[in-house]
Amino acid sequence: MIVMRVTQGIMSQNILRQLGNGYENIAKYQQQLASGKKVSRPSQDPVAAVIGISYRRDVHHVEQFKRNLSEARRWLDASDSALDQVTSVLQRVRELTVEASNDTYNIDQRKAVNGEIDQLKQQLAAIGNQRVAGKYIFNGQRTSEKPLSVNENGEAAGEPPTYISHVDVTFKGADPQTNRFSVEISDGTYIDINVDPATVFTQGLFDDLDALQKKLLDHSSSSEDISGFLSKIDQHLDEVIAARSEVGAKTNRVDLFVNRLEQQEEIAEKAMAANEDAEFEEVIIHLAQQESVYRAALSVAGKLIQPSLVDFIK
Repeated sequence: MIVMRVTQGIMSQNILRQLGNGYENIAKYQQQLASGKKVSRPSQDPVAAVIGISYRRDVHHVEQFKRNLSEARRWLDASDSALDQVTSVLQRVRELTVEASNDTYNIDQRKAVNGEIDQLKQQLAAIGNQRVAGKYIFNGQRTSEKPLSVNENGEAAGEPPTYISHVDVTFKGADPQTNRFSVEISDGTYIDINVDPATVFTQGLFDDLDALQKKLLDHSSSSEDISGFLSKIDQHLDEVIAARSEVGAKTNRVDLFVNRLEQQEEIAEKAMAANEDAEFEEVIIHLAQQESVYRAALSVAGKLIQPSLVDFIK
């Protein structure tokens, strides 16, 4: 059997090494108290570090989706407000049409109605060209292009002596491939946040308004000719109401996803805190214990490590 000789030097080295380890533990617990984290660098606990990265990535995803939902809510709120204004404009056009279809209205009064409808057409164009954060909200994916163009010197083709339109509004057309503007609200889940350009601000709407104006300025138009536009106006109103209903449904869905993401964020943050955050009461206890052990080790070391002849020579 081989017996290893334990010298004073070996014992001194072991004691100093243990004292160093104890001091390192004290420093570790002090760092945890200062930072509030159990792990200050991955090498301290690689498993906790990897798990923490995963939790932090989940939190960042949730935050990004919440920003997307905030943007979606802005678009939907702006769209709903705009469609409410469109409803008011078309209702006013309907009121004017009912008034102008009265046989007691003369041509001058109908010209006045025509002038107000011109103003209402400009208002419709302004609403249709509304932007949110610099993007046109009623033109699908083509957010940098105006969906409606306005020519305030437009003249009706064919009959300039009897009908001159001060405002000519043109819908630039809808492309089914670009009409949908979507945002990602969850991993792999998208929602369309825009109103389909082909449902509200259509060329048919402005063509009907132009035709109504033409009848208003035509001396030979009867009250039936004018009142015949009421059904067309009602149809456009129904289209706006349907679009508002769709916007409301999308808004409700966005709200549901916001609540869901807030719950996911809370769960992820709790898991991340449990994995990384230090328990202060526990750390303080460990620190106090380690300091007591370290002081006891210092006392013992002072007794065991005796001065040698070399120390006196130095």
